[in-house]
Amino acid sequence: MIKHSKLRNSEYDDENTVRIINTRQAGKYISKGVLPVDVDYVFAPREGLIFIFDKDESYEVYNKWCNYEL
Repeated sequence: MIKHSKLRNSEYDDENTVRIINTRQAGKYISKGVLPVDVDYVFAPREGLIFIFDKDESYEVYNKWCNYEL
């Protein structure tokens, strides 16, 4: 599904994204130059921000995060 970004003035394919609720993890992605394509706010089940990243752009930093290298 194509969505319009609230963060950028562009559209993105929702099926090619990942959602990060861990602000520390999202911050590490951003510090490595991988910027979210959008942000959202949810109330349930856990209230807070969701950072939405492009799956392909975030692949390398995701692997580093999983291997405790960030």
